[in-house]
Parts: sequence; structure tokens; C-alpha cells
Amino acid sequence: FISIYWCIWISSQNQFDINYSIILLTGIAATAAILLNTYLIMAFLTVTTIALYIAISNTPNAEMNPMVLPLCTTILLVICIVREIYRSQIIDEVNSLNNKLLIFNSNLEDKIAERTFMLEQKNIELEKLTYIVSHDLKSPLRNIGSFASLIERKIKKNDTDSVLSYSQIINKAVDRMSNIITDLLAYGKVNQDQEKLHETCLYKVVDEIINTDFNSKLYDNVKFEIEDNFPKSIHCDKKQISLLLENLISNGIKYNDNENKILRVYYQTEGDFHKICVEDNGIGISEKYKEQVFEMFSRLHSAGQYDGTGVGLSICKKIAKKHGGEISFYSSEGKGTTFYFTIAKNLMEKTEQVLQKVG
Repeated sequence: FISIYWCIWISSQNQFDINYSIILLTGIAATAAILLNTYLIMAFLTVTTIALYIAISNTPNAEMNPMVLPLCTTILLVICIVREIYRSQIIDEVNSLNNKLLIFNSNLEDKIAERTFMLEQKNIELEKLTYIVSHDLKSPLRNIGSFASLIERKIKKNDTDSVLSYSQIINKAVDRMSNIITDLLAYGKVNQDQEKLHETCLYKVVDEIINTDFNSKLYDNVKFEIEDNFPKSIHCDKKQISLLLENLISNGIKYNDNENKILRVYYQTEGDFHKICVEDNGIGISEKYKEQVFEMFSRLHSAGQYDGTGVGLSICKKIAKKHGGEISFYSSEGKGTTFYFTIAKNLMEKTEQVLQKVG
């Protein structure tokens, strides 16, 4: 209202032309339209119009140019339209940014929760691993220490036969420690290595493993059967999948007391997954051990019965998970075992999405 009073007063004091006064007020209203809300602009124009009408009525010979009102109306209309368009765009942009911020915060919370859960699982795994490793390494170390002391006594007595026997026991303990450390390094490497996905022909991979690591000259009592229904190519980390297959084939031979051992490797498709199976005619596994066999250092038999550290299937489980799948088996005691693992068919797409997010 002060602005309205000032406009009318300045116009009357300086005897401005009525047309000039209207244009002046229009300019002021147009400027105000950018800063004030619509209701204030309408109130300003209404009161100003009434005040000007009274002023014009009391002014003799006041003439108004017929073009002034259309011009001023057009100016105000254009200003209001532009103002509303930009205001709508600004509101839309603000809403869009707020929505993106909400989504980002939500995703961030999910990622924090996921990372926290993973960290907790890693800590649990590390604690368990530390306990098991210390327990498994203590036994051979204790044996080495004990038999080393015995050897010292037998040397003094010139009992060479006992010295030789104890040396063999120490060598076995050293070998066991070496195997444990080697398997632990392999386990840790699977955790740390990033997948290097390539188009891989698994039929050729299996064939190469059998001909190289399980050659018929070394395993003349083992019959290998590889079905040729594998896809031409599967996206996977060839090195890791080779290690997985080597472990499963090796177990199929090791835990097999038959005179004629049979190992069959075949492929199945299961929805969004490739399924690779390794079937043997070995000693079998009871269903009650279905989870236990994949735990670190889990052994169902003593070292005297079957050699090994109990890390191989843990490595297999890690590799299967890193390929978006799982590993399990069908079996019953004395009737052989079929281990199977799956690989996600869209693994390459998932990896590309992760890389794009990181980029």
C-alpha cells in the first residue's frame, strides 16, 4: 500500500501524463510479479486501478491513449505466464531432486546395511577360521615337537630304526601342515580375486582337466564319462570353475572304494541357471551332513581313512556363490554321490551393471 500511495503521489506531484503513469505502474507490477505471489499482484492491480480511476475522474481534460491498457495488459500477462512456467519447472526440478535424494538415501542405507551384514559375516568367518586353523595346526606341530624329542633320545641310544620311523611321522605332519596352508591360500585367493568372465566351453574344460590331472595312465581304474550336451559357451571365470571341477572330480575318486570307479560329468539347464553335475559311484554321504561338508575344515572321516584338509568343498562353495549360483549334492551312503553347482546365465549383465555403477 505504501508503493501504491507513492506511485499516485509522484505522478500527481510531477504532473505526469496519465498514460505514462499507467505504464509506470505496469512496470512496477511486472517487476513485482517475479518476486511476489499471484494474490498480492492481483490486490496491487485492483487497488491501483481504483486509485487511478478516482485520480483521472478528478483531473480535467485527462486523456488516455487507447493503446496503453492493451499494452500494459499484454506486458503483465506475458510476465505472469513466464513466471508460472518457470515456477512450474523449478517446482518439478526440486521435486525430482528430492525424489532422487530419497532414492539415493534409501539405496545408501541398504548398502550400509548390506556391507554391515557382510562385515559381520566376515568377522564370524574369521573368528571361526582362526579357531579351526589354530586347532588343526596345533596337532601336527605337537607331533613334530614330540617326535623330535624322541628322535633326540633314540639317537643317543643309536636306535636308527626308531629314528627312521619317527622321521617319517614328522614328514607326514609337515606335509599335513603344508597342505593346510596351501588350501588356506587357495581359499583366500578365491575371496580376493575378481571374476574374469569370458565365454568358456565347459566341455573342453572338463576334458582338459581329465586328460591332464586325471590321466588314464595314472588313474587306470577310473572310467570317465562326459556328456556332450554342454552349451558352446558359458560366461564364467574359467580359472575358478576349473578349480571347482578339479575338487569335485578329485573327491569323486578319493572317496570311492570300488575297484572300478566311474565318474560322470553332465550338464542341465535350470531356469536362469546352468547346472553342472559330477556323479560318482563312491561311498556316498548321509543327508544329515548336507550343510556340514561345505564348512571350512569339516571332515567326515579321519585322516587315516581319507587324506585331505576339509577345505576343498569350502572353496567350491565360494566359487559357486561368486558365479551367482549354489552348490549341493544328492546322495545316500554306499550308493554314490552327485555333486552339482549352478552358474547364473545373466552373470555378464550383472557384472556390467556393477561396473557401470562403479564408473
